[in-house]
Amino acid sequence: TITTYVSGTGFGPEANARGIPAIVTATFDLQGNLYFARTANRLREIYRRDEASVYRIPVGGATVTRETEAGFLFGPALPDPHEVAVNEKGEVFVSTSDRARGFGSVYRISPLGKADLFAGGAPAPGKPPLLKDPQGIGFDEAGNVHVIDEELGVIVKLDPQGRLLNPRVV
Repeated sequence: TITTYVSGTGFGPEANARGIPAIVTATFDLQGNLYFARTANRLREIYRRDEASVYRIPVGGATVTRETEAGFLFGPALPDPHEVAVNEKGEVFVSTSDRARGFGSVYRISPLGKADLFAGGAPAPGKPPLLKDPQGIGFDEAGNVHVIDEELGVIVKLDPQGRLLNPRVV
């Protein structure tokens, strides 16, 4: 048998368009909730903005429509989300990038939906950015966060507070 976990309607140019537009990343937490983000390219096309919220779909699935969409949004809209990952504490990590300004960021969203900049962001004047195009995010047993930066060609290791643990040359 096939079971649909999430479906959507009304997100395309036609009022009855089926499906959820262009999901860039998806993951589950330990309780079975699904988290995903839509691509900024699709958001620019539909909503004329580069920011997107992470969606949280409860265990058992859901149907998302333009009318019910707000009930599934988790945390604030973030610029150009790439990847989401959830640690064992239920914190959601989202990698983003600002290609025009040349830096990337990783945000942490608490289980209650409050977001803060975890690592990266705009560098100090004259300093290189910690991240440029962060993609994959993973965690180790000590709670450290590992971020793959595609443009820099490195895996950055951060402690649970977001401090760099493996200095490298940028």
